[in-house]
Amino acid sequence: MDELPQELQLLPPEKKRESDATIRAILVETLVLLATSRANREAMRARGVYQVIKLAHLAETDPKVRHFPSFPLKLC
Repeated sequence: MDELPQELQLLPPEKKRESDATIRAILVETLVLLATSRANREAMRARGVYQVIKLAHLAETDPKVRHFPSFPLKLC
């Protein structure tokens, strides 16, 4: 995860993940949409985003978010 900015690598222990599963699902959907083009995937890979996604996926407890995109969000 050396690609990440220094300030993101040294988060204090009191830093908590987003508690709202809907917001976490929206964030996942945003990353999925960003990853639809090759250029965006390469940019995300170069910046270490996939490492963050992997760790977030391992920490996710809500099955609706964990198994995204098995349920499409309605953002209307």
